[in-house]
Order: sequence, then structure tokens, then C-alpha cells
Amino acid sequence: MSDDTALVNTGDGSNLPTVAGDYHSKFADVPAVFDEIVGSGGFLPRVQFMSAKADICSSGAFPINHFALVRGTTNIDLGEQLDVFVLSYRFKAFDISGDDMIISYDPASETFKDINKRSFAQNSGCMFGPEFLMYVPSQKTFVTFFMGSKSARIESQSIMALLKRDDATNWLTLLPKKIPSKKYAPWWIGTGRACQTEYPIPSPEECERVVDAFDNPPAQQVEKVVEGETSERER
Repeated sequence: MSDDTALVNTGDGSNLPTVAGDYHSKFADVPAVFDEIVGSGGFLPRVQFMSAKADICSSGAFPINHFALVRGTTNIDLGEQLDVFVLSYRFKAFDISGDDMIISYDPASETFKDINKRSFAQNSGCMFGPEFLMYVPSQKTFVTFFMGSKSARIESQSIMALLKRDDATNWLTLLPKKIPSKKYAPWWIGTGRACQTEYPIPSPEECERVVDAFDNPPAQQVEKVVEGETSERER
């Protein structure tokens, strides 16, 4: 046993070795892939804009118009503004009207078209739109950001316009945007603007590996709906 190793009494008569040192540094630089590997089902967590329509906000359990890092039933408050790096995008449609969540990533498929059509019915449990792959430096994790409501789909065009600019850096600041309405009370959605700050991101190899997996999903998949998982539905 080395000189810097001590014994910890476990209380059951046995001793376990523990190595002295800076334990904090062991966790300070955990690669972003950690969350992907150990997360529920191996899926990336998502960032979600929590409007007043989100169940968790209407119950008073989460601040309205904040962004959340969502992993299953766990929601981490990321505040009203969030700096992210955008790596890719794809199209997604999902149906949670039954016990299983039906997900399609192929806009040309009959499943995607059917979800698209049924999404316009009130409380259909169906949504479709672009889904972005992002890196969140404050959390050191890759995430998805889905813009599947009618208002969010329209707003996604503004985000794409920013990303297509000749001077684009792919750094965005996500923030709330108020949507006025003559017929209904105003509501809020998440949008993005060019971020003036840049942060370190994972290695090119790690980014490419995650992008490759994100860009090549199965055309369709079925997942169990997680009880208590935060709804993504909004106007």
C-alpha cells in the first residue's frame, strides 16, 4: 500500500482503501459523453423552454419562462438565458397519445406525415418540427432542443437564419420571446440570438461522434412514456 493511501473503517469490521488527493478535480472535467452513457436509455438530455403551459410551471414547481435541462423526471433550472453551441439539426415528429411514444425522424415516411397531420388537432399528443443538437458549456453536456409547436416552428426560422449568416460562430444565447395575439392572451416561447461569448467545447473527435449518432437516428422508434416526465407541449 502506498504512503498516500489510508484505510477507512466501513463499520462492518472491514477496511476499504482510500487514496488521498484532490477529489474535486476528478469530477471537474468529466467529458460530456458521461451524461449520454449513463442517462436513461442512453439518450441525450434535452433543453426545454418552460412556458406557463408546462405542467411543472402551472403547479408552481418550476420558474415560468426559464430553460430546463430535462433528464426523465429531473429538471435542472438553467435560468432565463442560456449560452449554447449548435452542432447540427434534424427533423422529428412524436406521438404520445398512447402508452408508447412513437418517434419518427423521416419527414417522407407515412408515420411522420400522419403525426404532422394529427398535430393540428387540440390535445392530440402529437408534435413535429426541427430538433437541434447543442452543447451547453455551463453543464458540460450535449443536449437536444426541440421546436415542435406551431409558434416554435415559425421561430426556428430565425435561429436558422442566424446559423446561416456568413459571420456565424454557431454560438447562440437562448432566451424567452413574447408572442402577442389578438385572439388569445400573449404567450412566450424560446428563441435564440447571436451569442457574444465563446466557451471551450469538447474535442473534435467527441463532437463528431455525437453528431454522427444524432444525424443518423433510426427512421422510427418506440419508447415507453415516462410517468411524470415534463411535457413539451405549447402553442
